Amino acid sequence: MSEEITQPLPNDILKLILARFDSMDRRFDSMDKRFDSMDKRFDTVEARLDSMDKRFDVVEKRLDSMGARLTAVEEKVDRRLQETRPIWERALAEIAELRTELNHGLRRVERQVDILNHNILEVRGDLRYLDERVTKLEPETP
Repeated sequence: MSEEITQPLPNDILKLILARFDSMDRRFDSMDKRFDSMDKRFDTVEARLDSMDKRFDVVEKRLDSMGARLTAVEEKVDRRLQETRPIWERALAEIAELRTELNHGLRRVERQVDILNHNILEVRGDLRYLDERVTKLEPETP
């Protein structure tokens, strides 16, 4: 008895099987090409993402630098405000004091003007009285 358990296939079936394998090989080759193309596209996308990451790193460093500079400016402004606040408070106190003194001075001037008006009225009244007396005393001359 023969050890071989397979039987030889007829040529037609063998050709059909080989044709199917060839067809499968072509399809696999086509799929390999498509996968290679996709790999290239993914590599391009990955390179672009890497480029964007680098750009974001640069932007982040700039923002950090700007944040540090802004913090320094804020601290400087706070120090200046603390330095100038007492000056402003003194200036405002002096302005309030001057306003009070000015109001008192204006009231005094108003009283003095009132007294002056009263004196002028008295002098005019006296002048009218004297004018009437002089008129009576002097004879009218033709």
